[in-house]
Amino acid sequence: VLLVPAGLEASLTPRQLAAVLTHELCHIRRRDNVTAAIHMVAEGIFWFHPLVWWIGSRLVDERERACDQEVLRVCGEPQTYAEGIVSVCRRYVEMPLACVSGVSGANVKNRIKDIMTNRSIAKLSVAQKAVLAGVGTMAMVAPLVAQSVPRPSTSGALRFEVASIKRSVADVQKAFVLQRVLPGGGFEGFNVTLGSVIRLAYGLQDFQMAGGPKWLDTDRFDIQMRAPQGATESEVPRRLQSLLAERFALKARREKRDHPIYALVLARADRSLGPRLRRSKFDAKTIQEEEARLLRENPATFTPLQCGLAAGRRLGSCGSTMEALASRFPMYVGRMVVDRTGLTGAYDYDLRFGDRPIPGAGHGGGFPFPTQPVDPDAPSLFTALEEQLGLKLVPQTAPVEVLVIDSVAQPKPN
Repeated sequence: VLLVPAGLEASLTPRQLAAVLTHELCHIRRRDNVTAAIHMVAEGIFWFHPLVWWIGSRLVDERERACDQEVLRVCGEPQTYAEGIVSVCRRYVEMPLACVSGVSGANVKNRIKDIMTNRSIAKLSVAQKAVLAGVGTMAMVAPLVAQSVPRPSTSGALRFEVASIKRSVADVQKAFVLQRVLPGGGFEGFNVTLGSVIRLAYGLQDFQMAGGPKWLDTDRFDIQMRAPQGATESEVPRRLQSLLAERFALKARREKRDHPIYALVLARADRSLGPRLRRSKFDAKTIQEEEARLLRENPATFTPLQCGLAAGRRLGSCGSTMEALASRFPMYVGRMVVDRTGLTGAYDYDLRFGDRPIPGAGHGGGFPFPTQPVDPDAPSLFTALEEQLGLKLVPQTAPVEVLVIDSVAQPKPN
């Protein structure tokens, strides 16, 4: 549809009007409005890409240039056509929509110069058109092909910005052992073994690592790592994996192996629970809301809910699932623990036990961080679990994922 302002013919000579209408009819034949509308959609999707906006301005310029050339070819009167454009621009405002062609499209001053110089554009041969079409097709298809090509995994590509690894000179028996993730994605470990760092990097318990030399759990190191700006704590394991591969030449693989485990089951045939295990009125999502409510109602007597407690010889939680409870035992019993209680929902529990040695529990003898003398009167974890929670651990065998150390070397110097 070609829209002509009322009274346009009165402001233009017949030959000027004919030239202007020829220009607009050329836009219609070329379907320039459709092309411009499609590019507006592209601009909406890729609004952040400056090249898309540059292409849009070039499309406007080139579609006007092409129609101007057609007018000169058909009418052959550059001055008459230029005067017609100037006359229209004096009387009417520019169409605000980029997807609608108008007389005043593109840079009018440059258009007038091109029209008056009557610069002709060489026509393309069939072969040249084919080459141009091929290049355009490749430009559109190449990004899609590149996107579909599988990219190498970047799961282990994260690295620390600065890493310092030194042999610890502290007394192994007396020195304090510290291993922690720092805010901002850093890491530090003092008097730590390489085995403990590997287990942290891959999220493993002691029994989930196989192979490797004995010095993995005997030689001690002081390790300090700083992450690049913008790093997060959740990225630390992947950065540690990269560090282990680069500085310790660690080569390892994961595989499933049959391994002794414990199944967490109900201890009583009547399925009754122990006195310290009861169904929770909270779930994990509402604990913070409940604490906030208690704080608002009576700030003077507020005490936090005992959730996620792991202090000394005591484990406690509120709003916890049985699966979450089972996940807390491997460090004490030296085996994977799986939930087979059949209990669903959230529970509160308060489990108190002694840290007497547990056969097969690995380093720590049944309690990972003993800080007090063993209490001979405190019940063992197995006894406390049955008496206090009405649960028990039953030994079984099942496939467990382990990390097999193929090779590892002493650290490269800083």
